[in-house]
Parts: sequence; structure tokens; C-alpha cells
Amino acid sequence: MGFFLRAYLRFMGDGKASDTLMNKVRRFLQRHRTVVLDTSPWAALPELTNENGAECRDSCPSQAWSFSTTLDALFDLYFINQKVLKK
Repeated sequence: MGFFLRAYLRFMGDGKASDTLMNKVRRFLQRHRTVVLDTSPWAALPELTNENGAECRDSCPSQAWSFSTTLDALFDLYFINQKVLKK
């Protein structure tokens, strides 16, 4: 998800950081926040899930590299937001 969001911010914005674009990314990330903070004892996203996000018993409960890409997307979103506020 993180790689997708980073690419989405970079290429869908056509070089511009619109409020609409940033709000779409925030909505994607809000779902992750809900899972990570409200339901995960590992404070992370699982490696795999079954249909509709159901737990997959053979999955690792925390996939560090995958979650780190989500943090990278948050980092990008923060700095894009800072650039917008300075204009």
C-alpha cells in the first residue's frame, strides 16, 4: 500500500499537491490507522489477510518492510502538506 500511495502522490498530482489529492491519501491511511491502533496487539499491519480483512492464521502478524512503506507515504504527505502551507 505504501508504494502505491507514494506513487499516487507523485504522479496523480501532476506536480501539484491539491487538497483533494491529499485528502484521498489520508482516507486510505485512516483505515490503516484504525487497524493498527485499535485492533492490532503488534501495532502493525499483518503480512496477509483473508477476504474482507479477516485474519489469516498462516500470516505473520507484523510485516516490518510493508509497514515501513506506509510510514514513507506519511512522510511524503507531511512534506507535501508543508509545501502547500508555505505557498
